[in-house]
Amino acid sequence: MTRDPRELRGTTLVELLVVLSVLGVIASVAVLAVRRFDRPAPNDPRAILAESLRVAVDSSRAIVVRFVRDGRAFSATVRPDGTVVADSGGLLDADRLTGRPSHAR
Repeated sequence: MTRDPRELRGTTLVELLVVLSVLGVIASVAVLAVRRFDRPAPNDPRAILAESLRVAVDSSRAIVVRFVRDGRAFSATVRPDGTVVADSGGLLDADRLTGRPSHAR
């Protein structure tokens, strides 16, 4: 008993619907998994450091950034190689190479 070769070719409508619905579920989960981040305030020291880092790398010169917060002065040096060196006042608590908060790993 052999089957007719015409019966074995192609896919059925049910298979196509199953594949499309699985792709739809995967796409909806991927969209929901994307994290939304709130933009930091423009006067946030980390936002200022990020912009200074961009300028320092583009211009190939070191930039010294000074902040005054709660009546205390803080400073950070952003170097053209991408390093950020901040004083130990604790305002920035930044990683030397990334500028990210040290406690965020």
